[in-house]
Amino acid sequence: MLTKCFITETDNVPPHTHIHPDVKWANIASLYNGQYGYNGVFTQAEIHHQFEEMMWKVVRFKAKYERLKKNYPDRNEKTLIEDAKREYLATSKDGTPFEHEHVYHIIKGRPLIGCFISGARGT
Repeated sequence: MLTKCFITETDNVPPHTHIHPDVKWANIASLYNGQYGYNGVFTQAEIHHQFEEMMWKVVRFKAKYERLKKNYPDRNEKTLIEDAKREYLATSKDGTPFEHEHVYHIIKGRPLIGCFISGARGT
């Protein structure tokens, strides 16, 4: 849901238009809260944080998937995804599995997945 709100907001901005990040996240928060009946329960900062945490996990998963795809070109997508999930879990610092495959599928064809995230952070 949050990813779709982000993409909707991003896609609604005309090309070469700069939107201040506070305005972008305020719009996303408004869309998220309104569209899903939360009535302003989540603040702009909470939504921004939640989105970034999720996207870091997706970026880590995508890196594992892409490496496996390069090393094992004969494997089908389903197998690669399952292998990437296993590798993600094996390297997870807190022992949590990858729970955002639906988000990965929504954004995998979009350019510059890393641009969804602000700041630098290790994987």
